Amino acid sequence: MFDAIPVLSSADCELVRQAVHALRSSWIVRGSADYPFYTVGAASYIDAVPGTTPPRYSEILAETNPVLREHFDWLYARVMNKLSVHLQAVVRTADELALPGFHVWQGLSVPTSSLSIHFDLQYMSIPWPDVARSDRSRPLSFTLPIALPRGGGGLNTWDLSYEEQAAHLQATPEFVPIDEIAKSRTRTFHPYTPGVLMLHSGHTLHQIAAVDKAYPDDERITLQGHGLYCDGAWTIYW
Repeated sequence: MFDAIPVLSSADCELVRQAVHALRSSWIVRGSADYPFYTVGAASYIDAVPGTTPPRYSEILAETNPVLREHFDWLYARVMNKLSVHLQAVVRTADELALPGFHVWQGLSVPTSSLSIHFDLQYMSIPWPDVARSDRSRPLSFTLPIALPRGGGGLNTWDLSYEEQAAHLQATPEFVPIDEIAKSRTRTFHPYTPGVLMLHSGHTLHQIAAVDKAYPDDERITLQGHGLYCDGAWTIYW
């Protein structure tokens, strides 16, 4: 499932971009010293990684959720309304989980080489409030582009599901890196459009698409989120 859902106008995107920049003091430095990127908010794929000591996810979301809610409450309302209509179900957030947050790349740090090829499995690590009743068989992931570099942006996917890969690992003891498996699969590029939310399962092998060249004035800002279905509703988080 790859669905494109219009959410924001170009003027709305500019309002969000300005609000993200106004919160510069709340940006969290990620990546390397040479090629940093930033998140605004707790990112489960970084902060809830098993073995992280101390567990930073809950600590960071306690600090950043109120800030995000204050400045982007209207944006969350818009996103949840659009998702609710599209999914034909209630969409909500949870106090125990980080609100959808932002990825920010600037200038020459905008990715020009391959990034991680992965499945979105972060729901296995976060402090989910109702594990017993949650449906982990059909998660959601979404990206809402706010600003893109002049080279554009998008998502690369391969025709390999997490379920297929898990079955393969159970059937053979031989370990093959996922990057190697991807070489034998068909890759598809899904271009992003600012203001248009890209919704997918997260269980299709994917990666952030690089650009051919980055420029000093480039910027890549996206709202990132995931979702799980539980007790008749989708809970979204990051």
